[in-house]
Amino acid sequence: MKNRTQKWTISILAAALLLMSASPANARLEAAKPEQTEQTEQEHWHGSKGQRDAGHADKDWQAVREQHRAFRLHRLQDAAKYFGISTEGKSAKQLHEELRAARNNDKAKWDRYKAEFRAKRLAHLQKIAAKLGIAHEGKTTRELRREIHAEIEGSGMK
Repeated sequence: MKNRTQKWTISILAAALLLMSASPANARLEAAKPEQTEQTEQEHWHGSKGQRDAGHADKDWQAVREQHRAFRLHRLQDAAKYFGISTEGKSAKQLHEELRAARNNDKAKWDRYKAEFRAKRLAHLQKIAAKLGIAHEGKTTRELRREIHAEIEGSGMK
């Protein structure tokens, strides 16, 4: 019985040592793979370093972000004027908070503002559709927007 227990113990220890010795080598291989994968993903989404330096993708995105911030601020200022809120020297965050308070105070006026905004948007899309030769009578804003996008992408105007 003692002999069998010794053989069994030695077998288990040998197997454990083999597993432990194989583990660090495997861990090193696994550690190398994610770096390569991350690098390939980085290159896929952001281009290689040479492409980033040659192109100005980051600057383009910065410009787009700035345009979006300016557009958002303009919309907030328009809404503030509608509600009679002063806009001088106020940040977008301050205007947003004041508009939220005004919206909660006078929900009927907020609904009128939304209806007017949607009507302006529809009129703008109808004007664009007319320039592109798209029939716009009786169509919703969503339908017009989809047709305009399809026309622009289909004609290569983009």
